[in-house]
Amino acid sequence: MDTQDFSRSKALNNIPARKLQLAIDAINGESIELSAKATKLSAINRYAESNIPIEYWYLKMDRDFTGDSRLLTKYTEYTADLKAAYVGGTSVCFAGKHGVGKQLSLETELPTPTGFVKLKDLKEGDQLFDEKGDICNVVKMHPINISPQSYEIEFDDGTKVEACADHLWLTYTRKDRRDKKISTIKSTQEILNTLYVGGKQKITNHSIKCSAPINYHKKDLPIDPYLFGLWIGDGDIHNGTIESADLEIFSRYKHHIIPSSIRNESKSVAVRVDGLYSSLRKLNFLKNKKCRNNFDYLEKYIPDEYLYSSFDQRLSLLQGILDTDGSCAKDGGIEYCTVIPKLAEQVCQLVKSLGIKTKIKINESWLYNKQHKNRYRITFSTKLQVFRLKRKLTNIRLEKNQLTRTEHRFIINIKEILPKPMRCITVDSPSHLFLITRSFIATHNTMVSTCILKRASLKGFSCLYTTASDIVNVLIQGNNDDKYLAKRELAMVDFLAIDELDIRFFNQSELSNELFGRSLEPILRSRLQNKLPILIGTNSPNIKESFASMFKASLDSLMSKIEDFSVMPGKDFRKEKPSMTLARGTIINTLPEIIKGTENE
Repeated sequence: MDTQDFSRSKALNNIPARKLQLAIDAINGESIELSAKATKLSAINRYAESNIPIEYWYLKMDRDFTGDSRLLTKYTEYTADLKAAYVGGTSVCFAGKHGVGKQLSLETELPTPTGFVKLKDLKEGDQLFDEKGDICNVVKMHPINISPQSYEIEFDDGTKVEACADHLWLTYTRKDRRDKKISTIKSTQEILNTLYVGGKQKITNHSIKCSAPINYHKKDLPIDPYLFGLWIGDGDIHNGTIESADLEIFSRYKHHIIPSSIRNESKSVAVRVDGLYSSLRKLNFLKNKKCRNNFDYLEKYIPDEYLYSSFDQRLSLLQGILDTDGSCAKDGGIEYCTVIPKLAEQVCQLVKSLGIKTKIKINESWLYNKQHKNRYRITFSTKLQVFRLKRKLTNIRLEKNQLTRTEHRFIINIKEILPKPMRCITVDSPSHLFLITRSFIATHNTMVSTCILKRASLKGFSCLYTTASDIVNVLIQGNNDDKYLAKRELAMVDFLAIDELDIRFFNQSELSNELFGRSLEPILRSRLQNKLPILIGTNSPNIKESFASMFKASLDSLMSKIEDFSVMPGKDFRKEKPSMTLARGTIINTLPEIIKGTENE
C-alpha cells in the first residue's frame, strides 16, 4: 500500500519540523528494543507526513472520545475494513458538533442583550452574541465535566479565560497575518504547542480578531447620551452644570442653554442645559447640600441602560465623555483618565463593546510627597470617530502598521491550572462562534476523521489532513509549484480529510463564496469520479444551503454523493477512563500502547 504516484506538497503540511524532531529524538533516547523503537518512529513519521495535527497523535477513540456515541459507532464501522472503504471510495461528511468536548469554565462571563451572565447561570434558549455582534441563541447546554484538563489563556489586553485543552479558537498565526490569510480553528492544546515563534525572541504567534461592535437594542434613554457623556466627563455633581472651554460641544443644545457666568480666571464656561439638572436629580446623580463635604458619598457611573444601548447611542455617549475628558495625541493615540475605579471599568467596557481593543492601566498619583487616589488610564487607537470636537477629531488616525496590533487580541500565555468544572454550549450562529468575557472575545464550538487517517496511515495508505481554508490559501495565493503539487496530492492521496468546511467561509462575501467553490469543486469531482475516499468535517449541519456561487449546482450534486452523517448535539458519551496526560514524556511512553491498540481495535 506504500506506492504513490505523486509528490507531497510542503505547502499543505503544517507540522513544525522542530516538534517532529523533538519527538524523534525522545524515541531514539529510549531504552527499548529496536523493533519497538522502529514501530514508534514509523508511526510518528506517517502521522507527520499525513499532516495529522500533533494533539491527535496520542488520542484513541475508545479511550479519549467524549462526543456523541453515534460517531464512535460510525468510526468503528468505517475502520473495520479500510481496504473496502478505499476500494469503494466511501466518503462521509461528519456534520454537526463532533469531536471532544469544547468546554469553558462555569465562571466565564458571557455578554447577553441585557448584560453579562456567568456560564453556570446560562440556560437553553438564552441569547448571546456572535463575532459579528449579532444576537444568537443557545440551543444546547451540554453536561458539566467536573475535572477536565484545564488551562488559563491570557491575552495582551489583560483578559484571562479558563478553558479545556480541546476548546476551539478561531485564530490567526503570525504567518497568517503576514501573508494576509484567513483565520483557522485551533484547540487550546494546538495553540500552546505553537504559542511563540522566532526562537529565542519568543514572538507571540496567535491572535484573535476583535469582534464587530455589539448590536444591543436601541433604548429609550432619560438623557441624550452625548449630553450625558459631557456631564460624565466634566459635569458638576452638585448643580448639574458642565464646564468647558470648547463651546462647540454645546452647538446642538444652543436653544436649551441657560446663561451662566464666565469665570475671570479661566477660559472655561460653566454651562447649564435646560432640563439636565432635573433629569440628573431624578436619577439620583447629584449630591444634596448636606453631603457636599462627603466626597465618597456619590461618584459618577454609567447606568446599565446606557452600556447596553444601541451602537449609535453608545458611540454618542463615548463621544461626550472623550470630548470633555479625553485626549487624542497627534499620532492618533487616545486616552481617558479617571480616579473612579468603577467608572474606569464601565468606560473600558463601553469602548470594547464598540469593537475597540483597550485595557486599563493603573498609576499611583503623588503631589507634594503625598499619595492621592490612583489614576485609571484607558488608552487605545481606532479609526472610529469617537470625538465630535474638531480639534480632537482631526488627530484620529491609524497607520497601516498599527492595524494588526489594534484590531487583534494576542494570546501571550497559556498555563495549565488545577481542573475545575467546565461545560460546552452550542449556539445557532452561522459560524457557531459566540462571544465571551467583558472583552467580547470570539470562541468556537475534530477527532473522528483524524483517527481514521491514523488507522489508514498505519495500514500503509497515503493520507492527508487539511482544512478548507488551507486549501484555498495554497490554491489561490501559492506559487505555481505549490499549486501544482497541492492539486495533485489532493486529487491522488488515498484518504483525504477536509476539516472546517463551515458556513462562515461562504457567508463572508460573494468573492469568498466563489473562491471556496472554485477551489473545492474540482477536488471533490476528481476524487468522487476515481472513487477515492473523502472525509469532511463541518460544524454546519446544513452546509449545502450556504453554496451560492456559480458552483452551487455542481457542489450540491457532488455533496449528494457523500454520505451525510449529521450528529446534532445530544447526550455526551463518556467512558470511565482517566484522561491522558499530554506531557511530552508521557506522550512518547504511551505511543507503543496506542499503536498496538490501533492495530487490534
